[in-house]
Amino acid sequence: MLTGVLPWDGSNFQDVRHAVATAGERPPIPAHTPQGIRELLQDCWHPQPEHRPAAADVLSRIAALGVRSKFLEMRERRHRAEKERRAAQAEQKQMGLKRELSRELSRDFSRELPPEASPVAARKSEPSTPTKTQTANC
Repeated sequence: MLTGVLPWDGSNFQDVRHAVATAGERPPIPAHTPQGIRELLQDCWHPQPEHRPAAADVLSRIAALGVRSKFLEMRERRHRAEKERRAAQAEQKQMGLKRELSRELSRDFSRELPPEASPVAARKSEPSTPTKTQTANC
């Protein structure tokens, strides 16, 4: 990635495996490579796996160097999407609770009204206004 050249290009798998696992060879690090990246590569290539940094540490070190990592960007995107999804779910739940509360209050209120106070009873008890034909016949 730093040189634009495939390491051990033209070598077969067995030769590369021997070079890396047995002989401890690593691709050359170009002289123009920033010191932080150079150190990170060397730490990742430590011969003893237990001394190599964890993936989360690698990402943190890359971010600290100011290098934007595709993995960090993907993780941030996933985190934002998950946060938005949770907010939408919470909003939907809240709206459902509000609707349910409104229905309950309506039911409770209508149970407490005497029958004559209901809108239907009020309409029936209102005196009707005479029509033109009724007043003309008088």
